[in-house]
Amino acid sequence: MTLQLCSFKIEENLFGINVLLVREINSNLDITPVDLAPPEVEGLLNLRGQIVTVLNMAKVLGLTIKPRGPQSRIIILKTNTELDKYRQEGYELEKTPLDLVGLLVDSIEDMITVEEENQEKIPANLEEIESTKIKSVIQLNQGLVALVNVEAI
Repeated sequence: MTLQLCSFKIEENLFGINVLLVREINSNLDITPVDLAPPEVEGLLNLRGQIVTVLNMAKVLGLTIKPRGPQSRIIILKTNTELDKYRQEGYELEKTPLDLVGLLVDSIEDMITVEEENQEKIPANLEEIESTKIKSVIQLNQGLVALVNVEAI
């Protein structure tokens, strides 16, 4: 079965999530910090009147945090309720939160189409990345893409 990924970078690392989980990609970085929030919560974003909790993926994955730049984006995930229609059609999808969540990333890269059977287990030397947040890796011509475990984040 073919899997389409929305790929993004944190530092020089390439990650991907199933494109069916993505509601939109937003360049609005007007994030309001929240006192006493967990460290990985960057803050809240007002998205056309809806409040989105924004997670900093560098913090979630245990990587170096760099300042937001012109290429920074927020990947807004579909809610678990929005994904139910795909599950009814037979897609096996991870659970997402019931409320809107955004993932702050350094940059958005290409859409990647891969065969699901090409997924491999996480290498043991993947020490710098919080490996519980990664489902698998996929070998591409340009290197590895790590498939993010959305349920774990």
